[in-house]
Amino acid sequence: MLGVVTILSLAGRRGEACSCFQVGGGTRIPFDQFETVFLGTVSTVETIEVGEGAGRLKKRLVVFTTDSVWKGPHLSAQSVYTGLGGGDCGFVFEVGRQYLVTATEDGGPRVGQAFGKGDDTPFTDICMWTAPVAEAGETIRQLERDFKRWKPRWRRSDQEWP
Repeated sequence: MLGVVTILSLAGRRGEACSCFQVGGGTRIPFDQFETVFLGTVSTVETIEVGEGAGRLKKRLVVFTTDSVWKGPHLSAQSVYTGLGGGDCGFVFEVGRQYLVTATEDGGPRVGQAFGKGDDTPFTDICMWTAPVAEAGETIRQLERDFKRWKPRWRRSDQEWP
């Protein structure tokens, strides 16, 4: 008789498993859950540390050149936080690649303020329909049906482009 053995590692640190929980069902993406939705090309990715002592965490700050905006500020450059990837559900972005980004102000129920954000930079991860543009065709079609697409018009200082 053929036996199957499953080995589980219980030696990992707390919180290393990524678990996405989507409210509702169906194929429509609940864009009302996101404060920021845009199409952009990654300019930089920087790993930073936040918090103090035992609560110190690492996260990534990703800066984009914005191509189109459906929700959120109409800025020519936008930043988002994400985890490092793997167990923390962080999205792994590549410099020079274009993405559809969906993000929230507080990271949602999985992240909240525990992630150490202290500013208004939005947060995204693999559970939020952020995807390379080549894989986001149906999502972009849904956005086009439901929202007006804007071209970025303002710099971070809120001044209009000449």
